[in-house]
Amino acid sequence: MGSTLGGAMTALVKKVKGGRAYWYATDSARVNGQPRVVRQRYLGTVESIEAAFDAAFEPESIDVVEFGATAAMWALAGRINFGLWVDALLGSQATGLSVGTYLQAAAVNRAVKPRSKRGFITYYDRSVLARLVPAPPQAWASQRFWDAMDLVDVSLVERIEEAYVKSAMDEFGIDAKALVYDATNFHTYISSTNGKAPVAQRGHAKNKRFDLRLVGLALACSTDHRIPLAHISTAGNDPDSKVFASSLPRLLSRLEAVGVDPASVTVVFDKGNNSEANLKAVNVAAIGFVGSLVPTQHQDLLGVPDEEYQDVEDLPGVVAYRATKRIYGVARTIVVTRSESFLAKQLVGLAQTRGRVEVALAELVRLLAGGRHKMDRQKLETRVKEALAPRWMRRLYRTEITGEARDDLALSWSFDEEAFEQLKATELGKRIIFTDRDAWSTRQIVVAYRSQWEVEAAFRQMKSHEHAAFRPIHHWTDQKIRVHALYGVASLMLVNLAWREADKAGMGLSPNEVMEALAAIQEVTLIYPPAKGQGKPRILRKLTTMDSAQRDLFELFGLDAFAPREGTTAKWSGI
Repeated sequence: MGSTLGGAMTALVKKVKGGRAYWYATDSARVNGQPRVVRQRYLGTVESIEAAFDAAFEPESIDVVEFGATAAMWALAGRINFGLWVDALLGSQATGLSVGTYLQAAAVNRAVKPRSKRGFITYYDRSVLARLVPAPPQAWASQRFWDAMDLVDVSLVERIEEAYVKSAMDEFGIDAKALVYDATNFHTYISSTNGKAPVAQRGHAKNKRFDLRLVGLALACSTDHRIPLAHISTAGNDPDSKVFASSLPRLLSRLEAVGVDPASVTVVFDKGNNSEANLKAVNVAAIGFVGSLVPTQHQDLLGVPDEEYQDVEDLPGVVAYRATKRIYGVARTIVVTRSESFLAKQLVGLAQTRGRVEVALAELVRLLAGGRHKMDRQKLETRVKEALAPRWMRRLYRTEITGEARDDLALSWSFDEEAFEQLKATELGKRIIFTDRDAWSTRQIVVAYRSQWEVEAAFRQMKSHEHAAFRPIHHWTDQKIRVHALYGVASLMLVNLAWREADKAGMGLSPNEVMEALAAIQEVTLIYPPAKGQGKPRILRKLTTMDSAQRDLFELFGLDAFAPREGTTAKWSGI
């Protein structure tokens, strides 16, 4: 077979020599009116042709990097102008990557795959960020990050957050009428002798790491998909009520700065933030609130008979008693709820606690019976007190110590079933909610208080090792810890904005499911050897095949703008 090209005919010709077939490419044309072979090229045997063909389509190397999550987070960071605001408020800088680029890269890393600054380069090399923000490895050294962070004065942190939060609210239309507030702490490995980080203190570690110094974080989130609107870094040993007192003015200022009337907002907080001064400050601010009270401090409300409770509309298994009571000298609407699901959870937790307590008490009895101990009566009383320290245990167990001398000591104990039934009847399954939203229905009050779990879920997200993790915190000064909190909270916003957009699109995914689906979209780079006579290898970049959810997310976040183009090495540079 052949084809005419420029008056010539090209054909494959087989010649058999010594019983073997050899192939040639020949060009034939008419010379002086006669057909002649004007060019002949030896191609080889069938085996050699196949080998050459395979080599031409066999890449020299294949590289696979994460694409979807990093591209989506970088796109969202751009939409809220995070890095741009950092640079704008910081002013002129030296050449090279800007401080805004460094902090935006840190926020994206926290959102996608949290790494320390020393470990950042590994994430960078294995993600599409290396193509979006090309820079030599030394530009991403931990010292360069720390140099960039050094330039952000603590006084700028709040202004930067205020600016990008306003951009986010304008861009995405976030509802700030209902806010949930809480505070937590994170452990660090800052040395006890380090005097440069007074924000890191030993205190009541909420993750039980009492041996380490703690950094506190107060957070106000919208109930609209847990979007963080304000944060404050606090000393790790500050009680919640003290943190609330310092956080409230900042929250009010933030609402006003983003154009929200504080009087139209309801903030939800738990009982750890209660104090007379705090409630007075809430009154003065004219901001609405829904909070809770310590049940044991209001025995009159716990003792309300069952017949006084009424079903709560659209909340199966929940009944409520509504009244008015003066709290810190001001009449408040009170709602006492009893929930079957809450009761069931408490009973499970109580059973687990009972198991631990009874193991501890049985061990003490065993030690005393064997005489192999060094306890005197006072020490034994202390050990029993420690065993019964968990909530409700002293009410539920009866213990008796006999004897005075070490060899005569004995311990007996029993579980008080009558006290247990009384506890279930009066306290378990109940919450006492109070509010200044007197015109709200009982259901509105209960639902508002239940939204407190939103900020608790945000903290669980930040304490996980997955997306938007606040740790690791490898910083040793107050200033750097506060800058770390700035981009750490920004990473939470990026993840939850992605979740919000996917939820609005009806995808029904959790924040982690959104991130994992995006992260599974990978970019493959195929490097082929250069063609004969050419010095440069051919580079082909492609995205992996996407399932329907990944395709929807790809289109939702406009990731085609970041998708590879054949023959290009980089599309974006910095902020």
